[in-house]
Formats: sequence, structure tokens, C-alpha cells
Amino acid sequence: MQARYFQAHKADSVLGRTGVTLDWPRSIPSFDPKFWDGYVATPPHNSNWHDHLKNGTQMVVRNAVQPFALYYENPCNLVLLSEELHESIGDWNGTIEGVKDGEISFGNQRRPYRFASLCFPNVLGASHFSPMNRFSRFEASEYHAHGTRVLRGMETTGQIPKALEEDLSFADRDAFNNAWQNLTKLVPQHMEFKAERPPKLFATGSDLFVIDQVVDALSKLPTPGITFPYPPISVTVDGSGGS
Repeated sequence: MQARYFQAHKADSVLGRTGVTLDWPRSIPSFDPKFWDGYVATPPHNSNWHDHLKNGTQMVVRNAVQPFALYYENPCNLVLLSEELHESIGDWNGTIEGVKDGEISFGNQRRPYRFASLCFPNVLGASHFSPMNRFSRFEASEYHAHGTRVLRGMETTGQIPKALEEDLSFADRDAFNNAWQNLTKLVPQHMEFKAERPPKLFATGSDLFVIDQVVDALSKLPTPGITFPYPPISVTVDGSGGS
């Protein structure tokens, strides 16, 4: 099974005044920074959001953050879906799990959301990594800046920076890790992994990828909170396996 996905880029509207979206200290009753080693912007990596939000699913955003339709907090595998987006798609099986009804406070305004975890939070991890994956290498800051420029109407999607290298492949996750170069970013061109069917969302760790069906649904919402300034990637899903 083949599908087309787009890499998500956070909109300015969800970054607020500090570049941070969720206010975890205000969202967790009796929050103690020492449990996060004093760093409070995001949860510890590879933690579980259920362990942090033990008293329910209510969150507060930082100053000047606007409502959004989709947000992913990768360190703790937390997906936030607006009620409108969740209902417009309908079937999220095989994409998210542990779904709970929740609420997010934007100043004095509260909105309903679905809190969940991605079924595929890192398809570049050792258990999913395929030698059939193909990557391009970009200068990292230019790649990210392109996304912001498209968002602000300063560039078009076709003005993406020229790749330093293209069509790179790696035998396994170790080879992929060893290919890392300072100040560069390896970006998927094509990916393959096992799942019962193509998930509507998956991540490669920090980067969220969204299937074209959901991209279309987001484009119809007034405040999606994310943009898609990069070329689509192709994904082949082997239906013989799952998450």
C-alpha cells in the first residue's frame, strides 16, 4: 500500500511569545521542576504524557498561543486533536491510541480536544527502520527557515533550498546514526515500514508527517496551527505487520 505524506511545520500562532506552546507547569497540579531536572518547557524525552497528566486531561497554553487543530509534543508522544478535526476524519484506528476527551485553556477560552498517543512515534527507530528508506541532506537552518518563510508568504513551496545530497540509503539504524553531520538534516524522500494500513499520522521522532487526506481536512479549518511547506514524500506500508 502506498500513500503520500507531508512534513508538518508549526505555525507562528502556536509558538506564542516564547516559542513554546504548552505550559506544562500550569497544567500539572503541584508541579515540581526537580522531577524534570529543572527544565520545564517540555517533558523528559521518551516519557509518557499519561504519567504527567495523572489528574485528568486538562492543559494550559503559553501566552499568545492561538487555538490549533493538530499539535504533537514528541518528547512524551502526546497528540492533541481539535474536536473538529477528530470528527471530520472519523476513523483514526491504527493512527492514535489511548484516546481521551480533554480540554485546553487558551487564556479565558476553553476548547474540547482529544488527547492521544501516536501508534508510530518513530518509524526511524531500530524496530521499524528499512534499508529501502531514501533521504536528502539539507543545511538544517536553511531547511527550517524555508518552512517559516513559506508560512509568512515570503517564499513558495517550490523554493526549498537545494539539497546537499540526495537519494541516500542506509542499511540499518546504526548506519543512519553514523551518517549524521553537524548542522545538517536528513529528510525522508521515501519511507517503508510495516503497519496494517497507512496511518494518518506518524513521526520520525521530532518530525510529524501527515497523510494528504488529513492535510486537506486541515486546510478547511480556520486555525490548523500547522503548515506543510515541504514537498510530499512517498510511503510504502507493508500490510503484513503492525505497530
